[in-house]
Amino acid sequence: ERKGYYFLFDLELLKSDTNGIELINSYNLQSQATLVTSHFDDEKIQTTASAMGIRIIPKDLAAIIPIKYNSTLKKRIVLIDDDHYIHAAWRTAAESKDIDLYSYTGIEQFLKNQEKFDKDIEIFIDSLLGENQYGEIEAQKIFDLGFKNITLASGLTFAILPHWIKQSTNKRFPF
Repeated sequence: ERKGYYFLFDLELLKSDTNGIELINSYNLQSQATLVTSHFDDEKIQTTASAMGIRIIPKDLAAIIPIKYNSTLKKRIVLIDDDHYIHAAWRTAAESKDIDLYSYTGIEQFLKNQEKFDKDIEIFIDSLLGENQYGEIEAQKIFDLGFKNITLASGLTFAILPHWIKQSTNKRFPF
């Protein structure tokens, strides 16, 4: 379940063996989704959707559904750094700015929890992670999972960054 999100699923998904009803059901999104279909009048589809607790509307009405952006959702960021003092400073700053900070002391710790995050989350990673691990190298593992918003937050200066690092900054809280 994705808090703060609502989904519109089409019944027919081109080049797919599954359909919108099956997706809503398999991801248990009945309370957060509506099926949109040009087959709205089909009794079998109505019965199936109703039995699964899925709301259904005609496709023609999808264009007039108002979509509102909720700006009250908190900003979420990730910090990966082996320095506990940096974690404490960022935690204090994040609380004062009402930002959700997820802190990890190493890449592996983040990788075990990566499914909790949208791929566009901002990730700040230190260069020197201890145990001969370098953030600018280890960050490729995160990038390869689809995370593209990776910033190297280090006390060091870098003339060249690998393509999986978006930018480099100092260790001060960025917001």
